[in-house]
Amino acid sequence: MSDRARRKELRKAGVAAARDARAVLAEAIALLDAEVASTELGRAIAQRVTVAVAALYRAEIGEPEAVRDRLVDAATVLGDALGALHAPGATTLLDRAGPLVARSLATIHPARAELERALREVPPSQTPPSAAPSSRAGSSDAKERRTAPRVRIEGAIGAQSGATFVAGEASDLSTGGLFVATGDPLPIGTELTLGLLLPDGHRVVVDAVVSWVRGPHDGRAEGMGVRFLRVSREDAAAISRHAE
Repeated sequence: MSDRARRKELRKAGVAAARDARAVLAEAIALLDAEVASTELGRAIAQRVTVAVAALYRAEIGEPEAVRDRLVDAATVLGDALGALHAPGATTLLDRAGPLVARSLATIHPARAELERALREVPPSQTPPSAAPSSRAGSSDAKERRTAPRVRIEGAIGAQSGATFVAGEASDLSTGGLFVATGDPLPIGTELTLGLLLPDGHRVVVDAVVSWVRGPHDGRAEGMGVRFLRVSREDAAAISRHAE
């Protein structure tokens, strides 16, 4: 795929991610307005979310650079909002609105990061460092690695579990799961929703569970191996095309 064609596909993915994130944030705004925006913190959070929604609307107009800029704007504001929700004394707000804000961040992060990468004209590496599990991985992981074809990719991952948002880099993708390189791995057994963009611009959103974790002292990239729980037929077919 040419650079121009890739940018076009990434723009489409960015616009689609912006629309999906807006739908999630609409729930957050309704919740904040109806139940918890009577507090000063609640009003401040609602204002940030509204600003993010406005940026996501504007992401539908313009060239890839404009889409990237609006996604960056929205991600910055939403990151501030999520940080405020995790502040002491915001438990009710965090429980109610936190998962929605985290989900919206996970939705837009892969498209934003890949647009930034493409517009810097630095092609993704085709041979990222090995991310195979250490020998301590469970037998189910070893079996999955033997039976599922894998492809080495490099791409941004956005993951959400409850009110937690995790950004990382994907590698070793298969139809059964992938490795997420991140300095903030989630505990084994954590269920999460994650999104990524395949090299052709196809957006994948799957429910998954953390199967194993690699710490910072294992001599390789820190992160977590995740196993897919629910994958749409369309996403499974797209992953299979790249894993052959």
